[in-house]
Amino acid sequence: MSFSALPYELRTIVWELAVVPRVVHVHLVHRKCNYKPRARGLLPHSFDLGALCFFTISTPAPAIMHTCQEARNHIVRRSLYTRTCLPSAGLNSQNRYTWINWDLDTLSIGLLFLEYFKDYEPFLRRLRIKRNDGSHWLTLDEDRTPSFANLKEIQIASTCCSLQLADKLQYSRVVRPEMDVKFIDPKSGMIMDAEAYDEWRYWR
Repeated sequence: MSFSALPYELRTIVWELAVVPRVVHVHLVHRKCNYKPRARGLLPHSFDLGALCFFTISTPAPAIMHTCQEARNHIVRRSLYTRTCLPSAGLNSQNRYTWINWDLDTLSIGLLFLEYFKDYEPFLRRLRIKRNDGSHWLTLDEDRTPSFANLKEIQIASTCCSLQLADKLQYSRVVRPEMDVKFIDPKSGMIMDAEAYDEWRYWR
């Protein structure tokens, strides 16, 4: 029996089982040009104002969205993936979008700051960041950054120990005691809690 011959109810169960957690990587690309962005406050402080800046996603779209029209229609109708516009970097870039399941997917923003993703504040559940031992941490301006009240988990890729990271995080109103904070080794990709992370750093 072919898959298309199965009852519709069974096919929809298969489509929904194909929705799995992903890590969605967001990058800010800048290229030299003659364009002078007007929204200066949206650009990173280290970027040239003569650069063309836009956000891009390196993570492929969910495979289920390209399987067939029936699968795509069912997934969209059930809101298992939401069409999400990428942030604007001072340009009219709202035509750039991706598909995200906010309940399952982790948004990986690398070295970017949360200010860029303030429009995601009602939806964002899981966040991954990469940080070095620098002056800025999650945000450039805490007072202008939403609290991201629905954020449940934050994953931190860093070479600092958990105590150093905790010292930085305690000044951010985005991080709360009930939040699940995990640490990632940038080289191996291992994800650990604070105790395992410090023990691993000690013995490596």
